[in-house]
Amino acid sequence: RNTKITGIQTKIGNDKTVYFSDVKAGSYYESAIDWAVNNDIAHGWSSGDSEKTTGDTSVTMKIGVGEKLPRKDAVIYLWRYNNRAGKTVAVGNNNLNLSDAKKQHETTCFTDVDPGGYYAPAVKWALTKSVTNGVSGNCNSANLNGSGIFNPNEGITRAEFITMLWRMKGRPAPSATGNKRDFTDVSKIVNGESSWYYDAVKWARSINLTNGTGNNEFKPNDSCTREQALSILCRLDGYCKIKDA
Repeated sequence: RNTKITGIQTKIGNDKTVYFSDVKAGSYYESAIDWAVNNDIAHGWSSGDSEKTTGDTSVTMKIGVGEKLPRKDAVIYLWRYNNRAGKTVAVGNNNLNLSDAKKQHETTCFTDVDPGGYYAPAVKWALTKSVTNGVSGNCNSANLNGSGIFNPNEGITRAEFITMLWRMKGRPAPSATGNKRDFTDVSKIVNGESSWYYDAVKWARSINLTNGTGNNEFKPNDSCTREQALSILCRLDGYCKIKDA
């Protein structure tokens, strides 16, 4: 690691110090932001202030704490986590390095995914790996010539993010020795039908990826924020300890 957050300061490489103005020192997600920046999962964006200090370039940025995580950025987080910087990921008929992803042109059967968009390669990966089938239509890994809607700019829900992560990991069963307690707002049967996210949430809790939002609730339909998603991924990687969310 060559990045260390102390409060809201992050050192990247030998020539740049980044201050994340929206990362609260001592927060449950602080170490997750540290991990995410070091592992090229999230980058943040400039908040418009920059200055020179002690020979380094210092830039003030934001990671987006408290903001809804768009579905397109959710699949980018998962894609980067799964493949990490420097590794090669198969997308369509191409093999590309993560650093070259933005140069690719990827077509999917989602009619609302711009083939030239920065997120298109990640969506193509998620589609072909059955991580997502979108929100409507018949576009899926078994029917890549179908037609569907992905809703790239819509905020992803907590249930959707956990389910995508679970699918990425191969739909594993809950840990036999983990937490077996159900959240009061996550039921196996909903309106007489099997819940599409129950198994994913059950697995996530059993391996300490989430404690929910308090009062033994998971709030599956609430929007997943950027720091919540990064905290869950950081726990999966074994770097972060579970606290909240």
